[in-house]
Amino acid sequence: MRFFCTTRAIPTCRSAATIGREILLERPETGVIYVPVGDSALIRGVASAAKHLRPASRIVGVVAERGPAYYLSWQRGRVVETASADTIADGLAVRRPLAPNVAAIGELVDEMRLGERRRVAHGDRVFSHGTNRSWRSPPRPLPWPRC
Repeated sequence: MRFFCTTRAIPTCRSAATIGREILLERPETGVIYVPVGDSALIRGVASAAKHLRPASRIVGVVAERGPAYYLSWQRGRVVETASADTIADGLAVRRPLAPNVAAIGELVDEMRLGERRRVAHGDRVFSHGTNRSWRSPPRPLPWPRC
């Protein structure tokens, strides 16, 4: 079995950029985009696209309060490892951020917040019971240089 680490996978980051692009194509009035932060591939992709299309867009990362490694790293501008990442949000449970990712979110992300455990659980329920919305596909790929 091969381990696929999305923190270093440029195609994954570019795929995530499509989300940022689709948000702004569908809702151009969007001023702030909130993005969950796990290994940071999603927020790097979304932020790269949003900042490319609309530089004034604000990107807010939401990190699990019991897995604050990327939050602390973003605040301090350097890698900060944590002893644990005890969260029900498995995809957000990161203890050791990667330096290139910390540098990228330092450039792209306007604000980071700690998400409370109960709100993370509520968001998961909303997502799993929400409606499935079909977004229009982008007409052509654009370069996302900061992924």
